[in-house]
Amino acid sequence: EIDIEFESNNKRRAYRVKCKDFFVEYENKRFKVNDISATGISFWIDEKTSFKEGTEFNLNLLLKEKPILEDLRAKVVRREKDLVGCEFVDLNRKQVLALDKLVLELQKKEIEKLKKKS
Repeated sequence: EIDIEFESNNKRRAYRVKCKDFFVEYENKRFKVNDISATGISFWIDEKTSFKEGTEFNLNLLLKEKPILEDLRAKVVRREKDLVGCEFVDLNRKQVLALDKLVLELQKKEIEKLKKKS
């Protein structure tokens, strides 16, 4: 196992990518994803929806209407008005690998966009 440490002012444990067309599904409701990383996710909620810090729940991750990852366990670590930040907890190996692959693919798309702009 390789262990590399980087000095950074960033508190995050993993790189986050902004998401378009992704949704969190929870209790038959859908919420637009703000960003995602291998260790967590943030999404927009309406005022009627209650998410308290410390709450753990299972969510499905959708791309448009299609479920791409199901039963991800998440814990609310931050709540700011209409934005909820969660960290993933107790994920199995398959879920971890799928999240890693998803974030990597999103990063590649982000890099391609930047290359086209320059």
